[in-house]
Amino acid sequence: MTKASSDWSVEKVVSKIRGEVGTSVKLTLLSGGQTREVSVVRQNIVSPAVESEIDGEIGILKVNRFGDDTVSLSRKYASEFVEKGVKKVILDLRNNPGGTVGAAQGLLGIWLDNQIAMTERRGSEIVKTLCTTGTPILSNMKTVVLINGNSASASEITAGALREYGKATLVGQKSYGKGSVQIVLGLPGGSQMKVTEARWYTPKGKNIDKTGIEPDVKVDLSSDDVNNNVDPQMDKAKSL
Repeated sequence: MTKASSDWSVEKVVSKIRGEVGTSVKLTLLSGGQTREVSVVRQNIVSPAVESEIDGEIGILKVNRFGDDTVSLSRKYASEFVEKGVKKVILDLRNNPGGTVGAAQGLLGIWLDNQIAMTERRGSEIVKTLCTTGTPILSNMKTVVLINGNSASASEITAGALREYGKATLVGQKSYGKGSVQIVLGLPGGSQMKVTEARWYTPKGKNIDKTGIEPDVKVDLSSDDVNNNVDPQMDKAKSL
């Protein structure tokens, strides 16, 4: 039986599509008012944590996730931008679901010098203050950050801090809105339970849980844009 997924969260869609390697899942896709069925074979796919591109005097840093190698790769590409005379950087955080807070601190450290990245609070009490790490090699670089509805968690920490410190303009669509700090507890029988132990706040004390971050410049990206291989969000970022 076909199930409509238009009102599903990203997590629910992913949970339905994921499965054992080698098995297949049938998807019904709607595009331009027409539906078509595709069968996808599940495989392990490893995408790079960070990708880079230089377009004239613009350096584009696409961060796909916040993991163990995110900071080292980002610093490598940022150094190349400086060496090659880049005048502006676009940090693309679209469709980035987040990852480790430490990676967000390190990425922010490319622009910010030991400044507050976020605070964790229980109620009104600040229980932890986390600062940026590393040398800010792009501290004076004009920067635009791209976000959309799938930019979450560590992506929002990064985008929020860069804007609040006046280091970047945000372009795109409102972010996902995950402002909670969670831990996983082991339970008898091997099951697990995820518990929210605190909420994180931007350097200026804003919690974006369930509300997300609004961009400075709102630019939509339609399915027709994707199908026609055009990117008005990136185009706008390049023009600023």
